[in-house]
Amino acid sequence: MSEQSDFSEKRQHKRLKAPNSVTAKINDEEIEVTLLDLSAGGAALDLAKDVKPDDPIVLYNLSCSYSL
Repeated sequence: MSEQSDFSEKRQHKRLKAPNSVTAKINDEEIEVTLLDLSAGGAALDLAKDVKPDDPIVLYNLSCSYSL
């Protein structure tokens, strides 16, 4: 997991803490991941899998409700 504070100066959207287990589909493989925070521009995930910046990721089973 990378340090999120390294990217704070690049953020354009407010991030909300959203610790939650979700299912992620990464390159056609579904795995359980932890959603750390969420914004209108993206999400921070805790993954046990290496991914490349251009790997497609789809999140499922989001059981939280936020207004961004």
